Amino acid sequence: DAYLSKKTDAKSGGVFGEGGTAGSVIPGVDRRSLNLAPRWSSWFNELRNTLFQLLGLLAAQRVMFAPEVASMIPQLVAVTVDIQSLMSMEHRHFSQFMKQFIELLMLACPKTLYMTHLAPFIGPVFEHLQYRLEKSWDPVLRQTSGAGTVLRPLFTADCESAAALARQGGEVWFLSYYARSCLFVGDLDGVTAEAALEKQRVELTRTFGDVLQAALALKGDWALVLANLAKEEANSKQNDRSNYGKVSKGPPNQLHEGQVNADGTPRSQYQAALDARKLARISAMCHFLFLEHDQIAGFLTLGVIQCLSHPDQ
Repeated sequence: DAYLSKKTDAKSGGVFGEGGTAGSVIPGVDRRSLNLAPRWSSWFNELRNTLFQLLGLLAAQRVMFAPEVASMIPQLVAVTVDIQSLMSMEHRHFSQFMKQFIELLMLACPKTLYMTHLAPFIGPVFEHLQYRLEKSWDPVLRQTSGAGTVLRPLFTADCESAAALARQGGEVWFLSYYARSCLFVGDLDGVTAEAALEKQRVELTRTFGDVLQAALALKGDWALVLANLAKEEANSKQNDRSNYGKVSKGPPNQLHEGQVNADGTPRSQYQAALDARKLARISAMCHFLFLEHDQIAGFLTLGVIQCLSHPDQ
């Protein structure tokens, strides 16, 4: 994001071309030279996203839920949701982890495997996400209430003090890390640096909301099922009012009525059966998230309540 924080003309080479910002976050590096240093972050980022996408494919294609893979799940859990790895992720990487893996895992997992194949992953993730969101927004909330000031972005001049704090480890370092949205802004100007921090903080919160909405059928494929139900109920009430006091003309013509989804797309031949299965999974997911697992329900509810106190950005 630091490299892409200023708009440049892609025809002239983008951030690596004339006037581009690549290298501007690395002191002493000529941004117009074809050096590799500015490209390292992009390469590592693509490698990380590829791994997240592979995990997402394992979930979406139901490979993770095959009996042959059951013995490998504990090892996959230990590697994927290791607490030190979760805490060390940058906001932008954690957002991709949520969207490319956790969301797909929640939507694809059979309801009979929630406790064995879903809870071990999302329990630690939601616990850590609640902590991450709290510490990321806490400086902003304290500044809004006049009880404190937001830490300045991590510029090049602050590297030595930040490195000393990181060597100490512990919560003190992570408080500083999250307060700065996990970003090193190098030699960027103050306005751009502040904008980059705010963007990452808001994007992390938005990702949490998106994943939760998808799991609770408030958006995405599952939401269409509830929209269809609402449409059918509204049509039924309207027909009852219009037919009040009239002689019934018999059942509706099933060949012509109810053939369009709430979003205007045509209904398939087996739409009713598919919607019934999805509705059962929606009910099971909502029950599981808030009633069946103490760790998930507690930190998920606490995270949602805390997000309501975040200021509009």
